[in-house]
Amino acid sequence: DDIEKGQTFLDETVQAWRKGDARKIDSLMNEELRSGDQFSEHMYQVLIADRNIAMTEKLDKLLDHGGTYFVVLGAAHFVGENGIVELLKSEGYQIEKR
Repeated sequence: DDIEKGQTFLDETVQAWRKGDARKIDSLMNEELRSGDQFSEHMYQVLIADRNIAMTEKLDKLLDHGGTYFVVLGAAHFVGENGIVELLKSEGYQIEKR
């Protein structure tokens, strides 16, 4: 249904990423799932929120060993109040945007 929006969505997402606009990325990638119908909200919980918790736990264990890590995940996982950045902050980590 949203095929016509594809190019605009991509352009807006890339622009937000280049600016480091986490709120815009969260809005573009997650808002429709979070505020949609019951199925959409369930999909957000399963595909984003629950996975973020699991990935944050794994990152926490890696970071316990020290060292530097390069983490590659889809942008939707890093942003928002349930995003990995906020989850790491809640565990006491200091996060820098570069």
